[in-house]
Amino acid sequence: MVLYKRKPISYAAPPGKLDDNTQIWAMRGSDEIFTSYEAYLERYDFYSQRHFTDAVNGKTGMTFFEALESENTSQGDIERIFPDALRAPILRKVQFSEIARMDDLVNFVYEEFRSDFFPGEELGATLDDGEQIECVVREKANFPELRNPDGSIQRPGFARYFVAIKDSSDEQALLDGDHLKRARNIFTKMNVRCYLKNCLWREPWIGAPWLVKEPLAQHYRLPMTIPYHLTQEAKVAQVRAQQAQKDSPAIKGKKGGRASKAFSVDQLIQQEVDQQIKQEVAKQEPPKYPIEDLDLEPAVNGSKRPQLKFLAPLNDADPSESGLTMDSMGPLLEIWNAVNVHWDIFEVDAFNFDDFVDAMKLSTPNITCELFDEVHCGVLTSLVDKDGEVLVRLPEFGGEIEEDDEEEVSAPPTPIELPSRSRRSRLSQVQTAEPVDDKPRKTHQAVEMLEEQGWVDRLKARDLADGGWQIIMVGLLYQMSLDPLFTARCEPILQHLAPVDLSATQNTARNQYLTLDINLRIRALHILVMLSMTSQTIRRHLEDRSEEMTLIRKQKTEMQRLRKELLKDLQRLEWDRAESNPDAFLEDEDTKKEVDTPVMTNGHGADESLSTLNGVGSDEDEDDEDAPRPLRRSNNARKRKRDEENAKREAERLARLSAQKESNDKLKKYKKILKDIEKMKDKIIDCEKSVEGFDDRLREMNATRMRSLGRDRFWNRYWWFERVGLPINGTREPAKKKVKVEPDDNAGYANGRLWIQGPVPMEREGFIDMPQADAKQYASRHGMTVAERKLAEEGADSISSASQWGFYDTSDDLDTLIGWLDDRGRREKDLRKELVAWREDIVTQMDVLQSHLHPETDTASAEHDESADELGPRTRVSTRNKTYLDSEDVEKHWRCLRWRNTRAKTKTGRHCNGTAVTTTAAGRGRKGPAAAAAAKPAKRSGKGVAVPVAPAQRGGRGAARDAAEKIKEVAGRERRGERESSGTRRSLRSGR
Repeated sequence: MVLYKRKPISYAAPPGKLDDNTQIWAMRGSDEIFTSYEAYLERYDFYSQRHFTDAVNGKTGMTFFEALESENTSQGDIERIFPDALRAPILRKVQFSEIARMDDLVNFVYEEFRSDFFPGEELGATLDDGEQIECVVREKANFPELRNPDGSIQRPGFARYFVAIKDSSDEQALLDGDHLKRARNIFTKMNVRCYLKNCLWREPWIGAPWLVKEPLAQHYRLPMTIPYHLTQEAKVAQVRAQQAQKDSPAIKGKKGGRASKAFSVDQLIQQEVDQQIKQEVAKQEPPKYPIEDLDLEPAVNGSKRPQLKFLAPLNDADPSESGLTMDSMGPLLEIWNAVNVHWDIFEVDAFNFDDFVDAMKLSTPNITCELFDEVHCGVLTSLVDKDGEVLVRLPEFGGEIEEDDEEEVSAPPTPIELPSRSRRSRLSQVQTAEPVDDKPRKTHQAVEMLEEQGWVDRLKARDLADGGWQIIMVGLLYQMSLDPLFTARCEPILQHLAPVDLSATQNTARNQYLTLDINLRIRALHILVMLSMTSQTIRRHLEDRSEEMTLIRKQKTEMQRLRKELLKDLQRLEWDRAESNPDAFLEDEDTKKEVDTPVMTNGHGADESLSTLNGVGSDEDEDDEDAPRPLRRSNNARKRKRDEENAKREAERLARLSAQKESNDKLKKYKKILKDIEKMKDKIIDCEKSVEGFDDRLREMNATRMRSLGRDRFWNRYWWFERVGLPINGTREPAKKKVKVEPDDNAGYANGRLWIQGPVPMEREGFIDMPQADAKQYASRHGMTVAERKLAEEGADSISSASQWGFYDTSDDLDTLIGWLDDRGRREKDLRKELVAWREDIVTQMDVLQSHLHPETDTASAEHDESADELGPRTRVSTRNKTYLDSEDVEKHWRCLRWRNTRAKTKTGRHCNGTAVTTTAAGRGRKGPAAAAAAKPAKRSGKGVAVPVAPAQRGGRGAARDAAEKIKEVAGRERRGERESSGTRRSLRSGR
């Protein structure tokens, strides 16, 4: 049923008395008939408005025809998915229902029928032995609840189902509801909602009951007559009766009769109000959490969110030392995340966020930062392949610009009309109009820079070194400026890179990039990265990753299945271990020693036997012949008795030996079981590690979309970038094994911060900056508006827009934040759950970041800090206004210079093959022979000469030239010292 402004449409009544000659117009979809074309057009215009709603899916802003088509499509899907056996019971349950909201009705139906099954349903059954089968319900038997005389429940109600097994034609089973379940994607709240919206309707008055549509009610034989107490007339009559009862006067006593107690109108009203309050209090239940976060009462103790930290000033009126503005923070994070996530497309090694920020700041003529160059070159090479094919859509260089220029030149100038003189005007008041030059003023020389060779041809040839990628950037930005959406963003960059007062050469583009403002650098690189995200290479790469992730998920499922089987085997071994308890058959140590003692055949020990042979026994044998007969009989009796005792003792000894042997066998078996248990546990641990490895691979490969951790009560978004698409520790193995990577080059973290982004405009306008009426209503409930509450709970560092970013970088701040979040709210419950789940990894990276930001300083670094106080604290994110480059400490201060690329498919592993890290200091970069010779420090005592170098955003071209001259002077003195020392060494060798 299509709705108009959420109400049923009143269709036009069919015209009466039509004959065969009457011309009519039929409306498509509604089957309305019109005898006038004007009425048909008027109705068609009405149906073409975007005020209609698809009642099944709830989609708004549609025309009547779009909504009708959407409903028909959804109805077909519902008819195909929703089980037939559930339709009649659900419709019978909701017929004449007074539940007002559709959400509550869906929850009611879902809870009512979730564990209730009906004949004809196809279900999954779990037998007592754990076997899972598919079955069809044949019959259902309900057993009612039984109660004791005192009202307690003796037996809860339950149902039993007689089911037929699908795979077998004659097997049947009798199962309880606990053994049955539906398929996961069949009976869901979404399907129930769609089915109810498709089948129900109600009249447009408050309190109207839900009604099943008439064709469905007739099909399922449902009652269609609305009970009287649910009709609109009964509701209105009930309200009028209550109002009349409130307005009725006091009851008067009868004449001559017994005086009745008189009640005033105020007393009656007060009694009714008290009764209503009691009923409302009795009906009122505690809120079912979670609820809307801002509906929770503000904290009584006035707890505040931990104070945020910022890389750029929150207020643009307060400039930072580095010149970085808050508007550049979002693009900066987006660039770093995109390049690290798609590192295999850009062929760039992983790098942490602090090194990237330093690389964007660093701007000196004597230092080439490989990280800065490789990021630009890697992104550029993804736009054009080696065959010269452009892989992205760009504004085309049309001939329109040249034709327009020719027309402007060839067209005759329009004559300028002077203002005519009036009688009352004076000649001095007449001003002649000056001719206006319509030709636009030239602001840059981007076209002149690319006259010899276009930027696509340069990029095809991979001519990136020695200012090559800088001039390619000029050409690309110029072509992007032809798009009106990018003109305002590209023009300031082009005016600086290709100024009109300098020569249009490649060297100019390279030198001008050194003095480019950091915000313009970020803007240019952001345009480049966002353009690369639309390339065919990225699209194919994401498709390949999706297929690879599917294979990994299959491997993970197989490993989980193997782990489940191993757990079952481990459980069986544990049962065997419990049955083979060694405490039941282990002997004491004394018993073992007694068993191991050698025993003679007569039952006595060796010593006893020897004494018997040498002693009394031999005398008795010798006297046997001479002894009297009674004495011989008594000796025989004693001998028999002794033999019997010996035989008994021997039998006991053999029994003990047998028992000991059996116990030894059991002990061996028990030890074997223990070894098997340990092996099984090791296998299970290996499976769990494999599953964790699969999860990490899936997390690192999931580069389709970056997901936030969640939002807090004020709609601020929380981002932990290591969560998706990045290695948590921020390191990868170098691709080139021959490339030597210093152990200190990998900081061991990627970003190490929990970032907080302000609310987007839609969320702020609707939920924080409320309309005046809503703000007053909220203030009446909570004592303050949402904006006032935000300022009170967040403090002075409150962020108010999506372009503002703050962060936390310590575990204490993270724990305080988790404690500040209220899990009774919907958004903060989900956010707190994510933060608790990832807390261990976040804290680990924060600790690595802190140890990296605040390393233990040795004596040499302390002396260097004393000599260069202007450097300030050694923090990776600290802004550097003036940097002193020492010949021995340049890379220690600018750690981004240590970064090396090994991913590019070239011999050196870099995109800029001709680029080398050449400095006046002794760096660890790969250098050419001349640069390496020039970079060797001279052997002298004391410290190196400190050369002040101003960053790009502070100094101009003159400051850069002065710094370059000073550095050249220092390098010359160092080379002269080397020549003198080498000459001394040669003279010593010749003297030898």
